[in-house]
Amino acid sequence: MDAITVDHLTVKFGDVEALSDVTCRVCAGDYIGIIGPNGSGKTTFVKAILGLLPVSSGRMMLEGNDVRTFDHWAHIGYLPQHAGTADVRFPASVDEVVASGLLAGRPYPRR
Repeated sequence: MDAITVDHLTVKFGDVEALSDVTCRVCAGDYIGIIGPNGSGKTTFVKAILGLLPVSSGRMMLEGNDVRTFDHWAHIGYLPQHAGTADVRFPASVDEVVASGLLAGRPYPRR
């Protein structure tokens, strides 16, 4: 079974066609990369597959189910480039955040 099936996907923003007649299949266990220049539709493509954007035409299936009725979202991971809620003034360095993961296996108190 295909993990992702996209058939003739077209996405428009007003009169601008961002994606036109895109078709692809991704098998379970495959690793893929979506590459292209800025503005080429990479993010639009992923968001459309996840049902985060309305599509003009086409069909998207996740694990054999139409994306509109798909209900196994625990099987899907999506990390956007810009979370929108990240605060650049967060009072911790990258080292401190990564090191905090080492506390998971320690008994209380975790210092």
